[in-house]
Amino acid sequence: MFCTVCLAYSKASESNAFTDGMNDWKHVHQRIEEHESSKHHCRSVEAHIMSSNDKDGYSLLFSNQKNVRAAQVKEKRQVLERVIEIVKLIGKRGLSYRSINDAAYCLDNVNIDHGNFLEILILLSKFDPLMKNHLDIVMEKSKQRHVTCAASGTKGRGGLVTFISSTTVNYVIESARRMIKASIADEIQRKGSMLDCNPIC
Repeated sequence: MFCTVCLAYSKASESNAFTDGMNDWKHVHQRIEEHESSKHHCRSVEAHIMSSNDKDGYSLLFSNQKNVRAAQVKEKRQVLERVIEIVKLIGKRGLSYRSINDAAYCLDNVNIDHGNFLEILILLSKFDPLMKNHLDIVMEKSKQRHVTCAASGTKGRGGLVTFISSTTVNYVIESARRMIKASIADEIQRKGSMLDCNPIC
């Protein structure tokens, strides 16, 4: 008689009567109860349950971090979706995107014209908790960076990814330009092939 769980999940160094094969049938019920309550069998059962639930050591250790990271990625995607929609709106209306004062550390100053893009973001953040949270974090980090740069005499964002910078807006505009250009080229190619197929009268 064998214990299949112990055979599959026990270490090679942990051999017992149920991994080697038990052939002593005296007091078999007592031996089974002793085996089922042993640490060796309990570890093998735990390994079997974790394996059947697709849980390995890595997922047990890092599942929480993985979930946190997935939530952060989802949040950033939602922010980027809003930014893209604002860029599309401003482009449709033919308005300018930026102003002279578009630094993130001064977004809370209502006396400054931040330009159409940032003003729409600020307006949206009044009604959208996700954008409010994002802008608050961006403003705080930008203020800290501004103080650090002023003290050290350096300039720039310093690698701060905000999704509200002119770089992001330019990437969105460039992506839209490429998509429109590809669409026009496909349409011209399709119309051209239709002209080639028509007989000339």
